[in-house]
Amino acid sequence: LVPQRVAVNGGFARAWDGEGADVMTELGGREAFRDDVAAIHARFASLPNETLDRLASKAGASGGGWRAIGLDPEGIDLAAGDMVARLDFPSPAETVEAAFSALASL
Repeated sequence: LVPQRVAVNGGFARAWDGEGADVMTELGGREAFRDDVAAIHARFASLPNETLDRLASKAGASGGGWRAIGLDPEGIDLAAGDMVARLDFPSPAETVEAAFSALASL
């Protein structure tokens, strides 16, 4: 599927309309982010809770109990209950290993 338009309703004052390209990440040679799902999940499982809470804090979120729910060349997605946070990398990662190295440097 290739989205053409996007309508997001994240709750009160959290609605947004946009172009499909606004929510897509071009993989262009970085298919490992799509294909190495098991390896990414294994790396997520090895991240200490304190690390995930620190990453969420850097993304402007508060509280604890954060877990990693997504990784792409541009950043990591985190969730705690019904709260979500996104931490973007300083520059897009070319490989999954580079993404985890970027996380370590954050």
